[in-house]
Amino acid sequence: MGYLSMAIRGVRFLVVLWTTVVLLGGFVSMLGKKDFWSLTIIIFAQTIGVFDVFLNEKLRFVGRSFYGLVGSTAQLLSNDDDGGAKILVAIVLFLLQVLVFAVILCPLAALYLFGLLIATGLSLWRLIQRDYAQSGGDTNANLAPALNVLYSLAVFQGVLFCYRFTTRFAAKRLAAEVANYYGFEKEYHVGRASVMHYLHQMKVGCQKDPSFARGRNLVTFAFELMEPESTSSGDFASGVRILDNLLQKLEQWGPGPGPALLIRQLVGSASSSQVMHKLLHTFRTTGPHTMDVREHAARIVAHLAGDIELASFPQGTRCICSLLEMPSTSEQEDDDSAPAAHYRELMVQGLVILHKLVADEHNRRIINSAPELLSKAMAPVSADLIHRIDHKAWSKIVTASLQLMSRLVTAPGETGANLRSQVFNNRDAINTMEKILKCNECNEELYILAFKILTQLPMAANASSSMSTDESREKFINLLVAIFTDQTKDASMRQMAAKALTMLSEQGESNAIIIFKASDTIVKYLTDLLPLDDHQLDKMMITQRYWNEIFDCGNPGESVH
Repeated sequence: MGYLSMAIRGVRFLVVLWTTVVLLGGFVSMLGKKDFWSLTIIIFAQTIGVFDVFLNEKLRFVGRSFYGLVGSTAQLLSNDDDGGAKILVAIVLFLLQVLVFAVILCPLAALYLFGLLIATGLSLWRLIQRDYAQSGGDTNANLAPALNVLYSLAVFQGVLFCYRFTTRFAAKRLAAEVANYYGFEKEYHVGRASVMHYLHQMKVGCQKDPSFARGRNLVTFAFELMEPESTSSGDFASGVRILDNLLQKLEQWGPGPGPALLIRQLVGSASSSQVMHKLLHTFRTTGPHTMDVREHAARIVAHLAGDIELASFPQGTRCICSLLEMPSTSEQEDDDSAPAAHYRELMVQGLVILHKLVADEHNRRIINSAPELLSKAMAPVSADLIHRIDHKAWSKIVTASLQLMSRLVTAPGETGANLRSQVFNNRDAINTMEKILKCNECNEELYILAFKILTQLPMAANASSSMSTDESREKFINLLVAIFTDQTKDASMRQMAAKALTMLSEQGESNAIIIFKASDTIVKYLTDLLPLDDHQLDKMMITQRYWNEIFDCGNPGESVH
């Protein structure tokens, strides 16, 4: 389409040059009336630039001018403060505007839109009739050939124009296929419009420079729309939508080079920080963006969160906080409503972003200094949404929250210890995880995550706040013993329970007594660990520590019994 437009523009230059210099300049006095007026219309059609526009857009502009005319008049008539005088003025102005619209705008629009077709029709008509004005002498010997050349060029230009116009239908079909291929099913019409916008930009650029398409694709186009230079919120939304769908498609294809690498490279470019800044600010509930745009932006950031340094974005934690806003009680209980679905999706993406961010020590320090962020991140677990409302609707969010908490409680260093204590000081979250271990409706992933977190509890520097009473401590130890002695549980889970029990027994004799009294068969399970190979020495060490604690309880005979 770009090359066709260049060809039409080149022929236009030849037609204008031939008409003005050769015919109107050299043979103007020898032209017949038919040819003179035909050439006049042709030159007007060529200079008005019809071939540089999309017809649908310009037709829409003409319609908007008419609607604006009617709307301005209606506004005057609706205000009757001045009575009949103002109505009379409004009617006069309306008639004048209609006259201008009919006499100037409509002919201009017709010539602007269909000038090339009119010029092609006139040229074809003159080539068929060929009744050019002839007079004696050699001065007009070249008039007929000159007119033939001009009309032939105009017809050739019209053929190119019609052919280029037909390519628009192919472009629409191609845009529809691309939109479907890259997963625009949910927003099919919007996605197809975005792809058409990309094709239009490529065509316009190729008209000026045929090499414009080199190195450009949907990924680069999306980033260009999202860059700070793009002031239109519609362009930004279109770019976010395209990039999100591309990333989702790439996740289905799996890891590998290509578009995914290109996206990473663009994120690492000089302008990427400004693009990321715009994406983060899109999260805010007070912003101008719709829920759909916020979802797209959140998924993009979630995909690229591993490369983000929060220190470069001072307002980053506050923006992420906006994704973790809990819906109202009615929206929590309404599983099928669109707002509730939006809130759940935003919360999931916010938790995924945090899960990737806390893998970096510098990010952990910043997150550690934002207690509100961590509180909101643990809120789905603290509020016990899966047991209080619905397992199916909230399982994904609670799973994401537990995944984040699991990474927090295993974080190394002083920052990790602080994060771990914040998790374990949340008594409501601990209670919910204990419920998960006893619930038959919770899926296996929830069970494993809750268990991994709870078995880290003895490692917390001030975890005693979570087990501040003898009753709560005994309850937690009994839970670990029940898992350890349950042979139907996975071996790795039983081993984690054993390690947690070991750490608890080392913290005091009272814990060892609770462990021993928790089950009548605890000795059997401990002794069963003795005949192990060298790869399971850690279990033997656990057994030895337990026996040491047992015989130091003060009444070993009763304990053995």
